[in-house]
Amino acid sequence: MHRAKKNQDTKAEAFELFLEFLRYALANKIHPLRVIQSEPVSSPWSGTGVSFTRVLIEIDGIPVMERENGLPISRRRVTEFFESWELQEHFLRWLGQQIAKVTPRSTGGAKLKKRFAHLTVGRMGKLPPRIFLRAQYNQLVWEIKSMQSQFQASAVPTDEQREAILEFGRKTSAHWILYVGGELDLNEIILENPGSAAELILGEQYGCSDANIRSWLSRRG
Repeated sequence: MHRAKKNQDTKAEAFELFLEFLRYALANKIHPLRVIQSEPVSSPWSGTGVSFTRVLIEIDGIPVMERENGLPISRRRVTEFFESWELQEHFLRWLGQQIAKVTPRSTGGAKLKKRFAHLTVGRMGKLPPRIFLRAQYNQLVWEIKSMQSQFQASAVPTDEQREAILEFGRKTSAHWILYVGGELDLNEIILENPGSAAELILGEQYGCSDANIRSWLSRRG
């Protein structure tokens, strides 16, 4: 009984000390987050136009783990915070303001600077922004080229060839595998040129025609 009470006192003291730390940090504007490394990362999908950045963050003074007599801050909770919409939205608006600072001061640039600095909610149509759709299109083209080079088919594939192609798609985590079946058949992908096949898949994904996809990708302005 005495040992149990002592453990409870120790745990309570740990929480009291941490409360002091949080209050002190807020009062003195102490920054617990520190960037250890920030660098561009090569895209795993060559030629897709998709870019990545790796940022390694250190959290000073806060244990990110479960401890018997420590603080209940788990890795999962920390991950949920950094992936929360509140933080994502703040980052997107901050990013817009940073781009506004380097937007050229031309006639058209002045309007763009204002739009970047004061972001509004984007369009809510079926299709995403062209830059995003183009990245998806390029990735699909690359995946389909890889699949077609592996299975050079000049006619409708047999059942065995079909299963081998599907297995290849599953093993490589290809995005086209998600849309084979239903309205879109595998034959339309393997026998079509990669660009047209990618348009068919995106049309299936967004519930519109491949002509709409082609038009949105080629549109300017």
